[in-house]
Amino acid sequence: MPAADLDAFEKKAELEKASKAIFKYLLLDAACNQIAVRELKEREPTPGEEMIERRVLELMPQECLGECLAEFSRFMDLYRFRLRHGAAWEQKPEGKEMMEKFDELNDFLDHKYGLSRFSVGSLLWVTKQLEKKEREMPEKLVKWLYRVRDALNSGKLKLDRHFLENGIK
Repeated sequence: MPAADLDAFEKKAELEKASKAIFKYLLLDAACNQIAVRELKEREPTPGEEMIERRVLELMPQECLGECLAEFSRFMDLYRFRLRHGAAWEQKPEGKEMMEKFDELNDFLDHKYGLSRFSVGSLLWVTKQLEKKEREMPEKLVKWLYRVRDALNSGKLKLDRHFLENGIK
């Protein structure tokens, strides 16, 4: 194989690995978000967004972020920082500056790795699975979501090229 072809192959493999890690993280985030909403609604009819996001951060397996590229980890660090400091902070000069960095990084990740496609895809997949499970076993949804989270995190639920492109039907 010529050197140029080998370089292109290695870059493609690297891109696919990075994309899988990001998609896995976003699927975990979508599953954890649904767990948080359902658990919190049992205690409070309309939990606030900040309350939900804090619970999501508690539920997320943090080691999965280590599998992602540094750019995505930085993006999530900025996202968590934003959550901790709230909407009022975003209006302050330092908050506006940080949000500009967040938006720039978001645009970069979207362009290079298809972040918005993966984000939408992960939400659609979890929503579709939940609709099906809700008809089958509504009382066991949270347990099922925990199993999905654990299967994704452990690697039992494989994210191959087909899954990345089409999701689970």
